[in-house]
Amino acid sequence: MNPERHVFKNSIEGVLSLGLGSLLQLLAFSLLARYLGTVGFGQYSYIMAFVGAFQLFAEMGLTLVLVRDITLDKKNVNKYIGQALPLLWVLAIVTLTLIILVAHLFHLAPELLYPLYIAGIATVATIQPNIYVAVFRAFESMEINNLGFVLQKVFFLGLIYLLVIKGKGQVISSFLALAGANLLVWFFYYLCAIRKYGRSQLRINFRYWISLLKEAVPLGFGAILRKITWQVDTLILGVIDTAVSVALYNSAYRLLAALNMLPQVLAISMFPYFTRLAENSQDDFAKVYQKSLKFLWILSLPIAIVTTVLADRIILLFFGSSYEGAATALKILIWASIFLFLSSQYKHIFTILRKQHLYTYLVIFALVVNAVLDLILIPIFSYIGACFATLITEILLYVAGYYLLRRLGVSIALLTTAVKPVLGGFITGAILYLVRDVSYLLLGLVIIVDFGLYVALLFSFGTFSQGEIDRMLRLVKRS
Repeated sequence: MNPERHVFKNSIEGVLSLGLGSLLQLLAFSLLARYLGTVGFGQYSYIMAFVGAFQLFAEMGLTLVLVRDITLDKKNVNKYIGQALPLLWVLAIVTLTLIILVAHLFHLAPELLYPLYIAGIATVATIQPNIYVAVFRAFESMEINNLGFVLQKVFFLGLIYLLVIKGKGQVISSFLALAGANLLVWFFYYLCAIRKYGRSQLRINFRYWISLLKEAVPLGFGAILRKITWQVDTLILGVIDTAVSVALYNSAYRLLAALNMLPQVLAISMFPYFTRLAENSQDDFAKVYQKSLKFLWILSLPIAIVTTVLADRIILLFFGSSYEGAATALKILIWASIFLFLSSQYKHIFTILRKQHLYTYLVIFALVVNAVLDLILIPIFSYIGACFATLITEILLYVAGYYLLRRLGVSIALLTTAVKPVLGGFITGAILYLVRDVSYLLLGLVIIVDFGLYVALLFSFGTFSQGEIDRMLRLVKRS
């Protein structure tokens, strides 16, 4: 199959699985928010933020480096698996130990401590499958990863119903459900890897571990700090504000987090293709990267506009009337998603260029900015201040990354294509605003028609060159 068509196929399948998985996840969070109440859901969100900061430590950026290396050396796939697995076990054990130690240092309340232990187990249970995920990505067998993603949400939702709602459980039961779902998906990935590639002989190779960590640690450190940056608002809110503020902020933020997975899916699909391009031609790599940014801009803009217009109804639908204060938060946070979309590939692009340390510097910059803004704005504006801190941080992160890439010779001219989608988005957003109070069913139909109009306007405004149109036609044509 043509490489571009393969990327297109994997991207479409990834988006569809993301849509289904995200819907299931939102349903699970909605059930938790309604059943646990604002205080219980605030506790759940705080614990997730706490352990989430440690999750990427255990994986330590190894997955991305392994995808790049296996893409360029597929014949030795079992060697990579056998040598990487023991290292991931070591990192998982160290991570769980750190979670327990830091929890005691924070002197968390007893009602939070045991749920946090279970959450720690659930977190490290996501680490071992990453080696299999890396292999599937390198071989571009994205359908397995997509199925695993959806299955995890199905398992989580089912266990939430059994343990929390049917079993009348509390916060700790929600983390038992999460741990069970993660362990089941781990087993699924293991079976798929054994069937496709056979068994790999485990081997401790300290020299390989050191070389692998040398490349991965900057990425891992950057990923950890990026995760902390996304969670720092919740952590600071939890310390200097109320559990209700944490719940209101997180109900909006969960929607943003689910949405942010879309550009990640696209970046994952394109990573092996980008890796091969960069090995052969830096110019071709830069051109294709710029086209991907243009697509992400065109995609993210209408999402932000629709969400802003319908924020009140979205919050009411998923979380209920007691969370109505989260609508304002969502209207602010959704605009950060545009810059999240545009910066979503930084981790992959800097890895391809073998400049992972620059990605780490970017994330350190973002974390410092976000934390400082939180400390200034939260005492004044509560959770709304946290929303503005996130928005400003994401804008500055994108601009800083843009500057660094230009310094590395990856020239990007995005502004020349930015204006026409804005005009199309404004027109379709105004139409949606006029009919925003109709029933949810009719509203869904209006959004579909409105998006079709947006695409038609893009073509009528000459947003795409003839070459881009021809390429799109070739991609959707049957091979």
